[in-house]
Amino acid sequence: MAEVLRNRRRPGPGFGRPVATNPDRVKNRGELIPLLEKIFLRRDSFFWIENLWREGIPAGPINTVDKVFADPNTAAREMVIEMAHPTAGRSG
Repeated sequence: MAEVLRNRRRPGPGFGRPVATNPDRVKNRGELIPLLEKIFLRRDSFFWIENLWREGIPAGPINTVDKVFADPNTAAREMVIEMAHPTAGRSG
């Protein structure tokens, strides 16, 4: 995977189509996505995010709702507020 991150040309053995440009990736998406899924499932998201950033590729997790509310940044930024709903009552 490090080679993919560095040269962005081939995601691994057995994949013969170019992926260097966005049009290439879109055109070859049907083969590329399943191959990348197999690669990404080998490690946890923290590993991939850290390595993508190291290679200059912006990345971040896609959080579930419970992880969003558990994130210290959510509380620090006061992003959760309690509010009254006319029929559902209070939430937050």
